[in-house]
Amino acid sequence: MIENIITINNVSLSYNGHDILKDVTFNIKKGNFLGLIGPNGGGKTTLLKIILGLIKPTKGNVIVADDANIGYVPQFSNFDLDFPIDVWDVILSARIKGKKPWSRMNENDRKVASGVLKKFGIYDIRKRQIGELSGGQKQRVLIARALATEPDILLLDEPTASVDTVSGEKIYDTLKELNAKGMTIILVSHDVGVLSKYVRDVACVNVWLFGHGDKKLTGEMMDKAYACPIDIIAHGHPHRVFEKDRKEAGNA
Repeated sequence: MIENIITINNVSLSYNGHDILKDVTFNIKKGNFLGLIGPNGGGKTTLLKIILGLIKPTKGNVIVADDANIGYVPQFSNFDLDFPIDVWDVILSARIKGKKPWSRMNENDRKVASGVLKKFGIYDIRKRQIGELSGGQKQRVLIARALATEPDILLLDEPTASVDTVSGEKIYDTLKELNAKGMTIILVSHDVGVLSKYVRDVACVNVWLFGHGDKKLTGEMMDKAYACPIDIIAHGHPHRVFEKDRKEAGNA
């Protein structure tokens, strides 16, 4: 039996009387590839940060397996473009965790850094300053840096938002390969077409959890979670669904 690597228990978060998340409960199995979908402002990024321990929920808790290392790729990079650091040093900085102050990087650290740079096709720009990179290149650097921590769980928030279609497909193919080797992946994405091709399960969040299970997205699930008409692809079949007003969905 596959064990749960993350357990989310009745998680709620409110701010100034406004519900950001409400009574969200579900489990994530070890080795799963979960797509987390929902409208902007629905709480997806907040849920990732709660899993990471960056935000404490108002109610409930998240339990992550004791031995699990988590890597995180945020949606937007906040690099100081004037800070004098190159791509190589950005990747190596991921290897600092657990080391003593002022300790030097070893051969294994450099080997891991080289490997993730090559995997995402950015080894040739390793000596370029981070401020010189395009948005897509920065995003690939962020993903490579997260992988340099050698995580058991990888959280990604819209990882291809600043990447062209071809590069985006290469990123998703790499994630699928990592998942096939046992890495647990949680992916926030608005590209529901991608979900049917790459992920195993889908969780639909808009303050509440409106659905969690396999990647068959039902019209009812999407109707509650979204606030506008969208096209979805479930198990290779296109469907057109029309959504109710978001406030009504939130009160459903």
